[in-house]
Amino acid sequence: MLFTVTALPVGNAFVSIYESGSKDATGAWLQLFRALLTVLEVPHQLVAGGAARPDGKDRIHHLAHMRNLATEKMRQGANGELPRWHADRLVFINDVYFCARDALRLLHHVSADLACSMDFLQWKDAPSTVDVYPYGPDGPPLSVVADPEKLQFYDVWVARDAEGKPLSNTAPYVNHGYSLERLRRGLPFLVSCCWNGMLSINAEPFRLGYEFRAGREGECRESETSVMCKDFLRMGYSNFIVDPAVRLAYHPGEARQLYTSKVDVPVAPWAAAALEVDFEFAPRKFHMTCCDKADDGSDDVDFFKCRPLPEVFSRAPPVASAA
Repeated sequence: MLFTVTALPVGNAFVSIYESGSKDATGAWLQLFRALLTVLEVPHQLVAGGAARPDGKDRIHHLAHMRNLATEKMRQGANGELPRWHADRLVFINDVYFCARDALRLLHHVSADLACSMDFLQWKDAPSTVDVYPYGPDGPPLSVVADPEKLQFYDVWVARDAEGKPLSNTAPYVNHGYSLERLRRGLPFLVSCCWNGMLSINAEPFRLGYEFRAGREGECRESETSVMCKDFLRMGYSNFIVDPAVRLAYHPGEARQLYTSKVDVPVAPWAAAALEVDFEFAPRKFHMTCCDKADDGSDDVDFFKCRPLPEVFSRAPPVASAA
C-alpha cells in the first residue's frame, strides 16, 4: 500500500481503512502505517478497532455498513454536501496479497467503470466428477483440473460474464465468445459484474451519493458488491472489465504461484492490455443470475439453486424521461 500511494503524484491519493474484529497485531501495524502516511503528508482516514459484526447481524448488511464508513469522505452528503475528498477512482482491496503494480495497473483502466483483478486459491475438496452444475441450469458446468495444486478462480458468487452468467472456478472460466478469446490471450475481457479481491471503480456514483446496500425485500439475497453492480447498471454505468494480468491470492503459498504454470491464463503486457475493450461485442440486454444466501440465516450460498432474474439489464445509457 505504501508503494502504491508513493507511486502516484503528490496529492493524488487518499487512504481510507476501516478495521474491526482483528485478533492479531493488525491494530498496531495500522498505527505505524498512520505515522508513515503522516510523515509523507498523504491524507488518510484509518480506523482501528471499529465495530465488529454483532452476533446475529446479517453479514451483508454489516459489510455494506463498513464500506460506507470507509468511503464517507468520498461521498456526497445526504443534504447534497460536497465530498470532503474529490476522488476520480476508488480502489477497493480485500484481504489479499498484492503488489503496487497490481493496483496501479487497475487504476490505468480509466475508461472502465469497474476494472477487476482475478483472485485465486487452491480448492481443497474438489468433487470427484465433472458432472456437477454448481450454478443450477443457468450456469456453466464445474470442471475439475487433474493437478490438485492448480489454483482455482475464487469469486464466483459475484463475478458474472458479459451475458450475466457466473464465471466458473476453472478454465475456460467464461463461455461468452469475445471474452473467452481475449482471456485466452491474457487480455482484459467483458463482464457484467466483478469484485474478485481488488478493483478500480469510477468514483462518480459515490460523488453523487451512492451507498453500498444489501438486497431489499424481493431482491436477490446476494453480496453488497453484486447489488452495487446492478445499481450501477441501472444508473447507466456499464463498462465492466476483468484484467487477468492482475491476479491475487489469499494465502502466501498461493500468492507465490500466481505467475507460474499453476494459473492457466497468460499475462499480457500493458501495451496490449491498454487497447480498449470493444463493448459492442457485449449483449445490450441480458439477465443476471442470482445465487441466494441460504434461508437458514447462515452465510452459506446454495449454488445449486442459482436462477436468472426476471429483470432485464441494459448496457445502453438510460433514457431521460420528460416530466
